[in-house]
Amino acid sequence: MKKYKFVHFTNERQALLLKDGCTYIASFSDRLLHPEVLVFPCDGEGKITDWSETDGGTGYASIDEFLIESTNYNPSEE
Repeated sequence: MKKYKFVHFTNERQALLLKDGCTYIASFSDRLLHPEVLVFPCDGEGKITDWSETDGGTGYASIDEFLIESTNYNPSEE
């Protein structure tokens, strides 16, 4: 079972997600040694409301890779 429901991309490196009635932003970064995706609580427009990461990790080559694994996102439908 997937953890999140994909809502939409906010930009090429971030996506808005839903889980249990709460909104989250998944953010991809490749600025450090290992690319990573971090997930933070946010408001309905994607503004982070708490900088304590709730999910994510290293080893993702792109935001798409995380979304395919963790949400209902299907890139062939985009």
